[in-house]
Amino acid sequence: MKKSTAVILATVIFLSLSFSVFAQTSYLYPSDVIKNKNSFYVTAHRGLSSLAPENTLSAFRLAGQYGFWGCEFDIYPTTDGKWAVMHDPTVDRMTNGSGSIADMTFKELSSFRIDKGANIKKYPDEKIPELSEALDICKKYGIHPIIEIKGGSSSQIKELCRVLSKREEKANFILTSFSGDTLKAVRENLSGARIWLLSFGVTDYDITFCQKYGVECIDSSLALTSKADVEKIISSGIEAGVWTADKASEMEKLYSWGVKYATTDSVLPVNSPKETQNPTQPETQSKTTEPQTTQPSTGTLSDYLSEENKALLGIVYSEAEKAVKLCTKLF
Repeated sequence: MKKSTAVILATVIFLSLSFSVFAQTSYLYPSDVIKNKNSFYVTAHRGLSSLAPENTLSAFRLAGQYGFWGCEFDIYPTTDGKWAVMHDPTVDRMTNGSGSIADMTFKELSSFRIDKGANIKKYPDEKIPELSEALDICKKYGIHPIIEIKGGSSSQIKELCRVLSKREEKANFILTSFSGDTLKAVRENLSGARIWLLSFGVTDYDITFCQKYGVECIDSSLALTSKADVEKIISSGIEAGVWTADKASEMEKLYSWGVKYATTDSVLPVNSPKETQNPTQPETQSKTTEPQTTQPSTGTLSDYLSEENKALLGIVYSEAEKAVKLCTKLF
């Protein structure tokens, strides 16, 4: 009786501790549902923001190292003609500073330190990135920058387009916005640009707008998008994207509906990354810009864990073993 009680308690402890290992990420690969991995593309939302602070260079590197097709981030203009990478219009939530990005130079923004976000203790020296830094990392890993434009006057957007047009990897860029006026300004100033309309719920107006201005995708909210919405988008000749899906089961559902692009905070992509065993190390080979098909593996889940999570799992096993010994003594 003592031993069985100890085992039960140890199991409870083990499961509780194990949850901390897997709470931040889930693993879509391998998937029996998503069979055509070259027609379903996964984007890391604000970089791999479940493992590093959002919209930081470290989060973008992790997105590249884990093999994501795209890396999404937000940009705001500064007073000196730069574009800062930040989700909010102010720096208050994510940094040790305060104030509006639109009222500062990038040099002023650079004095602040990112002090919030996932695993922040591992990333004590992160600063607010400038657009070119984010693009350089995306280029390095061969992933598509999904650039959400927030704010900016018509002249600022025109200058942004001029800067982007000079990048040799500009064909990989995707420019997004909730603002139709912003997308129209991009269409006018950046010939051949790939543009997506961000949306909450899908409306007839959205579809008409996209058809008129050559918007290739409607990227809508998971919570407010139905299978019928996706079918309507596709039947209109537009591609469907959805944000933010944070469960593998949600990804599989979106794929079955015909969604082409899915954005996530925490689901790792369907294609096996080249650096699965230790994704925090520098890459030894550049990645291609398109996902690579990989046959489902017969390996264990451990084969798809980072070294950090393997270490955590080892701690869990060790603590469970201690719990068994302790419970045996108590009971």
